Amino acid sequence: MDLEGFSPVHTPLVDPFGRSITYLRVSVTDRCDFRCVYCMAENMTFLPKRDLLTLEELDRLCGAFIAQGVKKIRLTGGEPLVRRGIMTLFASLSRHLASGALGELTLTTNGSQLPKFAGELAAHGVKRINVSLDTLDPEKFRTITRWGELQQVFSNLIANALDAMAGQERGVLTLGLEAAERTVRVKVCDSGPGIPADKIETIFQPFYSTKLHRGGTGLGLAISHDIVARHGGKLQATSMPGRGACFVVELPRYLSLAPDAAAAP
Repeated sequence: MDLEGFSPVHTPLVDPFGRSITYLRVSVTDRCDFRCVYCMAENMTFLPKRDLLTLEELDRLCGAFIAQGVKKIRLTGGEPLVRRGIMTLFASLSRHLASGALGELTLTTNGSQLPKFAGELAAHGVKRINVSLDTLDPEKFRTITRWGELQQVFSNLIANALDAMAGQERGVLTLGLEAAERTVRVKVCDSGPGIPADKIETIFQPFYSTKLHRGGTGLGLAISHDIVARHGGKLQATSMPGRGACFVVELPRYLSLAPDAAAAP
């Protein structure tokens, strides 16, 4: 879709029944970090990047609809928060909230990325969201979404490592795997600024974050620590300030049910 030179006509939008159209849903991606059985195949074929509107084009498109009377915009997907750079679109659209031209900016999400983006969304004027939630039962959740808890841990550690190296010309992300007789250890290391020595003991506490000023919630590491513990493992961190940080997930080589789960009827 070529929006070059597009100039919106400032006339209200109405449906065939004469009702004003003031609500717009915009899908920003067909990708998702879940593979829900009712929505996606296990091996999906997604649209090539060249067939998608850029974030700048989506911004212009939304602006055109706002000029024609749209007062509420909901960004959807797939999972909208997995779109690379999506916060720049929220930031840009927030100008319409500030001017009063747009009454509400919101989104529908599966919630997986909220520990990372909730603060930033709020800063851009998102006051409420829809969370698509199929079940609160962990086993049913894994069955429906095909998304394991440990995948969430590793995704979070890698995302944190990449964030720590933001701005470096040649950051280095190192992943390692060590297998012993009874345990398996996975390492995620980065070449970022490292963790201050006086903070290394508190990084797994809820709401601790080095990026609160950039929208972090401080929940990602705490959640990851709890998930690993529920699998009978340990999540530890080492760091040399100025030379990066390394997170180590150590798990039993053969996972067994936690005591409370084993005792369940």
